[in-house]
Amino acid sequence: MIEQNPYQENFFRRNLPIIAAFLIPVIAMVLMFIARNIYPFGENMYLRSDMYHQYATFLKEFQSILKNGDSLLYTWNIGLGTDFIGTYAYYLASPVNWLVYFLPTTLIPEIMGSFIILKAGLMSATFAFYLKKHFRHNSYINTAFGIFYGMSSYMAAYSWNLMWLDCLLLLPLIVLGLERLVKKNRVTLYTITLAVCVISNYYISIMICIFLILYFLYLILCERGEGNVLKSIGRFAAYSLLAVGAAAVLLVPTMYTMLGSASNSFNFPTTIRIYFSILEMIAHGVMNVEPTVLSGYIPNIYCTIGVFMLIPLYWLCRNISYQERIGKTVIMLIFILSFSCNILNYIWHGFHYPNSLSARQSFIYIFLILTMAYQALIHIKEYKYYQLIICFAAGAAALFILQYLYGSEDYPMSITVISAIFLALYFVWCILKKAKEIPYIIMSALLVAVAVCEACINTDATGYSTTSRTAYVSDNGDINLLLGEIEDEGFYRVEKTQRRTKNDGAWSNYRSASLFSSSTLAAISDFYEDMGMQSSTNSFSYYGHTLVTTAILGVKYELSNYAISDELMSEVASTESMYLYENEYALSLGFAVDQTILEADQSYSINPFQSQNKFIESACGVSDVFIVSERASGNSVSISVSTAGRQYIYIDTELESAMVTVTRFGEVIYQYEDTDLENSQIVDVCDVEEGDIVTVTSTDADVTSISVLSAVLDYDAFEEAMDILSESQYDIAEFDDTYISGTITMDDEGYMFTTIPADSGWRVYVDGEEVEAETYKDAFLMIELSEGEHVVVFKYFPSGLILGAIISVLCAGIFTFSMLMRRQSRKRY
Repeated sequence: MIEQNPYQENFFRRNLPIIAAFLIPVIAMVLMFIARNIYPFGENMYLRSDMYHQYATFLKEFQSILKNGDSLLYTWNIGLGTDFIGTYAYYLASPVNWLVYFLPTTLIPEIMGSFIILKAGLMSATFAFYLKKHFRHNSYINTAFGIFYGMSSYMAAYSWNLMWLDCLLLLPLIVLGLERLVKKNRVTLYTITLAVCVISNYYISIMICIFLILYFLYLILCERGEGNVLKSIGRFAAYSLLAVGAAAVLLVPTMYTMLGSASNSFNFPTTIRIYFSILEMIAHGVMNVEPTVLSGYIPNIYCTIGVFMLIPLYWLCRNISYQERIGKTVIMLIFILSFSCNILNYIWHGFHYPNSLSARQSFIYIFLILTMAYQALIHIKEYKYYQLIICFAAGAAALFILQYLYGSEDYPMSITVISAIFLALYFVWCILKKAKEIPYIIMSALLVAVAVCEACINTDATGYSTTSRTAYVSDNGDINLLLGEIEDEGFYRVEKTQRRTKNDGAWSNYRSASLFSSSTLAAISDFYEDMGMQSSTNSFSYYGHTLVTTAILGVKYELSNYAISDELMSEVASTESMYLYENEYALSLGFAVDQTILEADQSYSINPFQSQNKFIESACGVSDVFIVSERASGNSVSISVSTAGRQYIYIDTELESAMVTVTRFGEVIYQYEDTDLENSQIVDVCDVEEGDIVTVTSTDADVTSISVLSAVLDYDAFEEAMDILSESQYDIAEFDDTYISGTITMDDEGYMFTTIPADSGWRVYVDGEEVEAETYKDAFLMIELSEGEHVVVFKYFPSGLILGAIISVLCAGIFTFSMLMRRQSRKRY
């Protein structure tokens, strides 16, 4: 007989285990935040990795859009301009995020931390609720297992991925809904929770949908009972499609966005690769093991050390059918194999290899393994004492065998000892529970206490690292003050000489030329790389700019933490710690270029100075803006300057920092250590004279030999080119997020080159007639124009948004109609 919670008097008491499952993780994490001096209890904050660089900045931009009434379709504050629907769908679609409208702008890091705490509590509660409903067992065992789910190593490793967490807390409800769909022909819970899940984060939902297919097969094969298989398949397919279709208003336009990103690449692996052994993976299931985050492949699967004893007990339990034990074990083995096998890993991640953050589906494995362990524990009275002893001994032995095989500085004996102690505590609890000597409430309190201690010790040791809040927000006031000093009413871009993130524009509400996002347009990253600027698979940055690229990208103002001595830049305003400068040669959002620009070689060069020369020559006919020297390499590279001008170097070796020294007649006139290098990029040195010696040395401890390209900007040629390009610029009369209108006068037939990213959502009108825009290297829009003055208008509306909205409305309508028909049918019977 399965024991029931004796408190059945009212709603509160009936649900006290679920309420406790919510409150305990919340309180534990609040105390942890206090202990780590997180603001307002100290000067730290919990913004880790991408949460620091992306999620906080995008949430700040979202809040700004809501408070200012700006467009939710497009923003110029993220990169050079980007479709906001794609950014929202990937990073911000959690319904909870809309609460930022009512919350203070200055507390974004704390708001995000509060959301994480809230969702950890909800995760624990929804899992406890699932256990109650699925197993019809309402006790504080549910509370303990809810804590295990809400404070697993997956949360310790990935909790900063705030946009994933809705899917984790919805998973138990979706699975419960699927079980009701198959067993009871009840579809409401499944359809609604799956739809909300897909809307909240379509990426993690891909993994949940794959699991739902596996779990549905398990249900119809192992737990279906006497139900009609074909009808179950039909219901599952129909209501799954309706749930996904309801999210089409986000999915369809996002699909168009992602088609232009690096994530669009599809290279299905042709050979099988095994990343690690199963035993090595199981070793990651013990307490206090450093979680895998930005490197490695091993999944974060720890949830409780109790599984080392309870899973063997699950396999021994005769009160669980053979079909159920075999079915869940098969799914568990599929997960284990998927973690290690490259092909299965590729499929689970939406036919794409993840960029670090391995095994993102491992939270589903944790869900499955905990349900199996829970089922063993609620049947604990039905085991023989010798079975409990054997399973405990086997689990403890496994811990020490794993220590022997994989012990290291990162996996010390202390980890195994602590894990073994907690395993012993669970064993003692099982023995006492079977003996029935201690009252229910005391046994419940003991189990929850041990679970809380285990979860908190592991979380404290492996998760929720902090960074300085003071450093993150210290310059915010100065930036806002200086931006307010700009009296320019036109369209312009702003950049920082020393950025905190690539998304500082989103954080500080200015139009920038840098971006770090999974929806980054791949062609722009390629363009930046070709021009010698920072770029990667999903980012591009203003770092590595020259006077040429600054002019092309229209970066008219620069914020600097130090004074800049440059005749081509004028100081606009300053504070005690920051300066605002105006670039003399920044071009408009669009400018006239020669008709031959598309006839020029469109291939990318390994020499960024030649790439910039080629662009300028094809755009306006001026040759050799850069005087390029031969490549040099060695432990320390010295270059003799042959032409006076602005010296740039391109470090063609991946390193983090380098020392650049310029000497004139044996005297050092310039020395600077650049510590912001990332991949290969251009470094702006200083003005040089003929005969100067430029020396470049790596300051990375692990990099000795470096490769360097050198070039000097010929000021005369540069000014000639800028004079030509600035003669016919796009004079913007009116603009907002999705609309730009202005005029341009073409001296000859040619193109208007723009630095508007080539998004299919843009519609272009010339003199009132819609025209087909062309692109420059698939990165920027270009419009062919005849000689004379033209009114050019750009209008933006996301591709696929209307189609997606129609599909969503249809699916929601069909689901509503289906619910009404099912209700009527039940009334008739």
